[in-house]
Amino acid sequence: MIRVCAGCLEKQRRIDALEEEVVRLKASWRYQQRQATEGVFGSSTPSSKRPVQANTLAERQARRGGARPGHVGHGRSAASEASADRIETLRVPTTHCPTCRGILTTRGFSRRTVIEIPPIRPQTILYRLEVKHCSRCRRTVRAHAPAVLPKALYGNELLTHLAMQHYVHGVPLGRLEDHLELGIGSVIDALHRLARLVSPVATRLV
Repeated sequence: MIRVCAGCLEKQRRIDALEEEVVRLKASWRYQQRQATEGVFGSSTPSSKRPVQANTLAERQARRGGARPGHVGHGRSAASEASADRIETLRVPTTHCPTCRGILTTRGFSRRTVIEIPPIRPQTILYRLEVKHCSRCRRTVRAHAPAVLPKALYGNELLTHLAMQHYVHGVPLGRLEDHLELGIGSVIDALHRLARLVSPVATRLV
């Protein structure tokens, strides 16, 4: 039978407690190191959310994005009178030039394709914008499409609906794309443009 004094027993207990503390600290340090390199969710963290990302290959960095120089592109296809859900004719509300007050003469109509949303389903509207010409100052005056941003494809009501459904109600853009039969790329571009317009207001509100 081996007798152990009280001092030796207490010393051994202290050593065991310190060893357990060292093991716990090493595990915590490894966890923090892994979180710093892989992200909050470890290996499940998306690459875009990782704090440290590996550099891409030099050959990939040298590549230039976008289309080749001189590429004409397809552009946006305008709606025809047969494919439009509704055709509206908008006329210039005045017969005199707003600059020099000269008499405006009609020069036909220009076409403007706008995708707007009614209460349930979006409709493609083809606006026939009247074009007038001032014979005195040679200025051309055109009618404006109502409730739509300059050069925008989607109307203001449709943009408001998309923003409310996605940002307020949390509806995914993919579901809105299927429901409204819209292109996801055009929707994202329109929402980015809307965000740029309202960003100064959000800063002032904060």
